[in-house]
Order: sequence, then C-alpha cells, then structure tokens
Amino acid sequence: MSDALIKDTAWEDTPDGNPLIPKDDASGVHEIYRAFRAVMDSYDGDRMAVIETGAPDDVVALFLRPDEMHLAFNFRFVKAGWDAAAIRAAVDDSLAAYGAVGAPTTWVTDNHDTTRSVTRYGADVRLEGEYVPGSTAELPLDDAALARGTRRARAMAVLLLGLPGAAYVYAGRNLGSRRSSTSLPRSSRTRSSRARAARRAGATAAACRCRGRARGRRSASRPTARRRGCRSRRTGRR
Repeated sequence: MSDALIKDTAWEDTPDGNPLIPKDDASGVHEIYRAFRAVMDSYDGDRMAVIETGAPDDVVALFLRPDEMHLAFNFRFVKAGWDAAAIRAAVDDSLAAYGAVGAPTTWVTDNHDTTRSVTRYGADVRLEGEYVPGSTAELPLDDAALARGTRRARAMAVLLLGLPGAAYVYAGRNLGSRRSSTSLPRSSRTRSSRARAARRAGATAAACRCRGRARGRRSASRPTARRRGCRSRRTGRR
C-alpha cells in the first residue's frame, strides 16, 4: 500500500498480525512523497500520480496535500455495500476530508482485490478491512440475484460518474461483469484476447494471417486482407 513505504524494524509483531504503519502528519512517509512530487514537478508539462491506500479519509487526505500526491483511490464505495446511509456517508465524509486539503476526491466501486460489484450487490455482502478491501468467497448467483446485482451496479455507475472528482472504472466494470471462474465466451472476447487465446493454442501463424514461415515451412495465407500493423516476415513491410 502507498502508506506502507517505511517500517520500524524494532517494533514487535502485533497480536492480530496487522502491521503498525506510521502515517500521521509526523510520519517520514510524507517526506518520501514530497520527494516524488518534486521529481515530477521538475519536468515540463502536466503529469498526475494516484496512490492506493485503504486508510481512513482524514489519513488519506494527508497524502493529497499540495506538495504530495494528486489523487488517491477512495475505497469508501467499495466498503459501503448496497446501503443508502453508508453510501451517503461515504460521499459526505470523502468530500469533506479531501476538500480540507484542496484535493479532489475519487470514486471507485471495484478493484483487483475485490469481488466484482455486480456479485457483491446481488449477494448483499459488504467488504471489510482497512488497508486492502477484503475479498469474499465464490458467490454463485441465481438469475434473480444476478439481475438484482446488475441493476444496483448500473445505479451505482450513474452515481459514480455524476459526483464531483475523478471516477475510476475497473476493467470489466463497463461490461457489467460478475465474478466468474470461467473464461469469457468467444463472442465476448476482444481481438487481443482472441489473439492471446489463439497463441496459447499454438495457432499463432493462423491468427496472424500473415505470409511467413512457421517452423521452417511456409504458412498458408488466407484470401483476406492482412491485419493492420502486422509485419510481413519476408519483406519487413506492413
């Protein structure tokens, strides 16, 4: 996590195994981020950095002061669940804490550590945990639960994109993806994912559809236009 760049090795282990991470205003971790910011600001042009920390709002805000980072992922929506009071509190608390340091807040409902929001909303579960949002076990959804989770996820997307600040849309969120241990059907794959699947199946030459040599033999060329950007092995031309 972004707030865990330093550690006092003299500290003993905690009873619950969670780390003690110094991150208040006096913590040396802020000097590290000030140094990072100074390097970024030394270059011409605009640039932006976003950090990830699941700490409370007032602590996250410390990392967003004008001489530190620009944005931080805000996991309040991830932990709120489908609860109107919790969602309202997440909005009010975040805007107040971030606004106190002159920083815009961000809005997130999904990330790589969590079960997808369609599944969470459909199964009526909430995630817990301060630093890394906890994951839930596999949650199979029946048709009714999947429909409920999809409706709720769409409603949250409207809220997410309508609030002031920056909205982050996790990969697959735009498709309404749910948690699944199976691969996407072929009809749903992008060109790049189909190409990767073809390579794994040992069909690189066929997927590329270029003239060239495969294992010492000329590969068959189909009577279709060569894919844009694909380089001919014989001529080097595109």
